[in-house]
Amino acid sequence: MFEIGKSYTFRFNEDGGWTLSTLKVVGVDGGLLKLRRHGQAEFILNTASTSFHTADPVDHDADEAPSPIRVVLTGQDGEKSELLIGGN
Repeated sequence: MFEIGKSYTFRFNEDGGWTLSTLKVVGVDGGLLKLRRHGQAEFILNTASTSFHTADPVDHDADEAPSPIRVVLTGQDGEKSELLIGGN
């Protein structure tokens, strides 16, 4: 079901709430997945766990640096402010 080298958006229950994370599969051993995201340590996810819900393939590589997001906010007075998230 899971392909090494592909990235997926995983949905799982963490501390009583749903979490979505896009991660790259770097290893598969039965129902155990070794996962990685850019700049973070690898970890193991047990797909047989009751906390695991779904995983959907994505068309980008979760192991690459994320692109920055530019947000433009407009106040009631029409004044604009820019916010760059994830930029250097």
